[in-house]
Amino acid sequence: RGRYKELPVCSAYWPIGSEFDARHILTFLDSRGYRCGLPVVEQKEASLIFRAWTPGMRLVKGKHQVPIPPAERAAEVLPDLVFVPLLAFDRTGFRVGYGGGYYDRTLKHLRERWMKRMSGETLPE
Repeated sequence: RGRYKELPVCSAYWPIGSEFDARHILTFLDSRGYRCGLPVVEQKEASLIFRAWTPGMRLVKGKHQVPIPPAERAAEVLPDLVFVPLLAFDRTGFRVGYGGGYYDRTLKHLRERWMKRMSGETLPE
């Protein structure tokens, strides 16, 4: 655990098509006691939210037919670490996805939330 009071929350994505299958990473992290989450599309032009996930959890089809944790059994979580899918990246390192802008909005939103959360905490010595 080191300097953290509790282990960070980690999020990855459910793979679509030929995307890298990050479920193995989540399963490993869960086995080490990390809380894990999956992204959920609630509104088309909004940021993603993240719901708690555990290996073997029964998922339901969300928007775009991507499996997600059901709202009635999975609390919303704020990830500290986010594994992001990508189709490719350009010469300057920008991620190329499916074009919906979900992760672009989400990462911007998360950075703002992380900064607010950090501003209220004292840094470990």
